[in-house]
Amino acid sequence: MTVNEVLGLLDGDSPRRLLPFIPLLHGRRPFVAGAVPRLGVPGIRFSDGARGVVIGASTAFPVTMARAATWNPQLETRVGHVIGLETRAQGANYSASVCVNLLRHFAWGRAQECYGEDPVLNEHCSI
Repeated sequence: MTVNEVLGLLDGDSPRRLLPFIPLLHGRRPFVAGAVPRLGVPGIRFSDGARGVVIGASTAFPVTMARAATWNPQLETRVGHVIGLETRAQGANYSASVCVNLLRHFAWGRAQECYGEDPVLNEHCSI
């Protein structure tokens, strides 16, 4: 790898001029990072969203915290399976759709993306 390729993997390979446009691109295609085309490395094709895949026409599930309120790990397993299938179908290979963190403060801006503040519930849903 060249020095620039290594540095691109360390600090991100998106040019700074693209950063203001990321919100506009969100939902249209996966966000690619870590690609080295010269070596045939495709990189990570990332999708995000607590409600499932946010690329194209994908299923919009209830957010993670709402699903956790069912106390139904089988349901969460089925939802996770569908998120995985849709992630792949939309051209991504990595999804950050579930955040397995304990909610420590209600004002956390991404609170709805985790299973909640109860450690028992977190363990129950993330099995």
